Amino acid sequence: MNHQRTSRRVSHAFEVEIECDEAEEGERRYQAWCRGLAGCWVYAGTRAKAVRKIRRAIGIWLELANRQMEGQETSTADVTDSIVGE
Repeated sequence: MNHQRTSRRVSHAFEVEIECDEAEEGERRYQAWCRGLAGCWVYAGTRAKAVRKIRRAIGIWLELANRQMEGQETSTADVTDSIVGE
């Protein structure tokens, strides 16, 4: 699966992998990750939720990286609150 995000007129394409595995209680859970973004990994109860969560995680990851490059000191919680609140 590919996810694209446009920022400042630049398009980025990220390869996202999604796997389903059985949890300890026998419930299915999905994990999604973006290999190109270290630590960008989510778990969800359904595939659709995993897709939504990894898209949000990619946005947060990119926003944090952008703020770091601009020299801003920002916590993950600040960025998460601003993006999730949109």
